[in-house]
Amino acid sequence: MPKPAKIVVLDDTYLYLTGITKILRDEGYEVFAILYAEKEDEKKGIDLFTTDAREAATAIVAFKPDMVLLDHNLNSAGATGQKVAELSGVPKKKTLGISDLGRQQEGYCVEQLAVAKLELTEPFAKRRQTEADNAATIFLAQVANLLEK
Repeated sequence: MPKPAKIVVLDDTYLYLTGITKILRDEGYEVFAILYAEKEDEKKGIDLFTTDAREAATAIVAFKPDMVLLDHNLNSAGATGQKVAELSGVPKKKTLGISDLGRQQEGYCVEQLAVAKLELTEPFAKRRQTEADNAATIFLAQVANLLEK
């Protein structure tokens, strides 16, 4: 049986990070979750809390991921997902951008996913469950497609 692909998820929004991490782990991927924020004890499921781009990059290198999902805006002075990816040496073809508003990132990621469609920030409403499930299916297909490249 092949080893599961290793994926790093880097975001500054706890709900997006844990929601994406859960979707990926439920599919059998090995995930390292980095929350680009100060540590808060009540936040569970996070492998690294940091507000330092170099520390995040070092953790990415140590994990040896097959793919990195990263948020462009990290709500920190001058920090971007692109900066972290460049510091870690992750090639563009191994990055997938995540954005809460569906904005395109500034050229570093090979593809972009609007995580707002996953309905991670609010409880699922029955009328939106199908839309959220479809978005999750599309997201997982994007991940699988990039891993095959």
